[in-house]
Amino acid sequence: MLYVNYQIDLPHRSLNEFSLWVQRYMDSPQVLSPPSLVEKHRQAAKDLVARYS
Repeated sequence: MLYVNYQIDLPHRSLNEFSLWVQRYMDSPQVLSPPSLVEKHRQAAKDLVARYS
């Protein structure tokens, strides 16, 4: 499997915009930090599973 490992520092005010970008590629990225963003994306994935189950 090929992958690219990115680590970027963003100000807190940029997390919502970054989340939109990550959601565009929902099947590929893994958010590791900060915990609030990890939980936001975990919940979005759960919501998708519930919607399509």
